[in-house]
Amino acid sequence: MKYIIYRNDGLGDLIVSTPLLVNIRKIDRKAKICLICSNRNLVYAKLLLNNGLIDEVHISVDKGKSLLDFISLWWKSIKFKPDYSLVLKSSNTNYLASIFSKKHKILGIVQINEKNLRTKETPNKILQSALFKQVKIDCRNNYEKSKNIKMVDHYKDLFSKGFDCPINKYSEKLFKPKLRIANFINEFSTSKLISNKNILIHLDEKWLRYPIQNNHIHELIKKIKPYEYDKIIITCGAELTKYNLYIFKKFDVKNDDTKVEEKDNIIFFKKLSLLNLASLITLSDTIITSEGGVSHLSSVFEKNLINLIHNDHQNFLEKWKPQIKNYHHIIFKDDKVINQIIDCLN
Repeated sequence: MKYIIYRNDGLGDLIVSTPLLVNIRKIDRKAKICLICSNRNLVYAKLLLNNGLIDEVHISVDKGKSLLDFISLWWKSIKFKPDYSLVLKSSNTNYLASIFSKKHKILGIVQINEKNLRTKETPNKILQSALFKQVKIDCRNNYEKSKNIKMVDHYKDLFSKGFDCPINKYSEKLFKPKLRIANFINEFSTSKLISNKNILIHLDEKWLRYPIQNNHIHELIKKIKPYEYDKIIITCGAELTKYNLYIFKKFDVKNDDTKVEEKDNIIFFKKLSLLNLASLITLSDTIITSEGGVSHLSSVFEKNLINLIHNDHQNFLEKWKPQIKNYHHIIFKDDKVINQIIDCLN
C-alpha cells in the first residue's frame, strides 16, 4: 500500500507524529510512505528518509499557499497514487489535494478554532463530508477545552479509526534516528565532548518572550558550574539575540564567523545545523530549552529535559508534554526562574 502524509508545518509536529509512521510500517511491512513536509521540518524529514522510516519527501508551503503551490501539491499526490492520505496538518489545500486525487481513503485531523466570535473548523464542513475518517482537535483558547488530551493521542485515535486497529496495539514511542556523530566530531574537532555528563543550554530567540535580564543568563551559567558536568554547552537559534551577544561579551567570546569557541570549560556554538544540534543533544546529559522543536528533539533521545513554558501557554503543558521520564517544566513568570532551573538540577 502507498501512504501520503501531510505534515507541512513545524519540527515538533513532525517529531510527535513519528509513532504514527512507525505503526504504519508495523501493520504494512511493504508500505511505501511519502511525506509532504515544509521547509521548517525538511532537515528532520530527510533524516527520517535516510533512516528508512519514509520513502519519499516533498516540500509544500504551509502558509500563504498560492494557486501554483496548490497545483504543485496536487500533482505530487497524483503522481504518487496513494491508497491512503493522512492529513495531519489541517488545511483546506491539503485536503483538496487529497480529494482531487484518484479515489482512495482519506484520514485527517480537523481543527476547531475561533474567528470573529464564531467557531471555525478547518477544513470546512463541505470538505469534511468527503473525508473517510477524522479526529477533531479543539484548539480554541490555546486548547483550553482539549488540554488534557495529548497530541500523540489524537494521532493514535486517528490510526485506530482509519485502520481498525486496537489502540493497545499501537506503539507510542518516538522514532529515534541514527546520527553520524563521528562526522560531527570531525567537523568541530570536539572529541572532548564525548561524555555522558554535558549540560546544554539552547539559548534561542524564544527566550526573548520571557521577562529576564541579560545578567540572569550569566547567573544561570555560573550557578551550574559547581555541579558535576564535564562541559557546559551554549547553543544559539537561527539568529543571535541580545542574550547570546551579552554572554559572548561576558566570556570574551568573539562574535565572528568561527563556529565554536571554548572558554572556562564552557563551549559556545555559534552556528549549528539541525543535525549538528541533534548530535550535540545526544552528547549531553541534560537540556535546558524554551518550549518548541528542541524540546521534542531532546525527548527523542530521552534526555533529562528542563522545558521553559511561557505563562500564556499553560494549556500546552499536557497536550504537548514530552513523553520522557526525566522531564521538568517551569512556568516563566518572573526572574526567579533561574533558581527554579537550578532546583531542577538537584
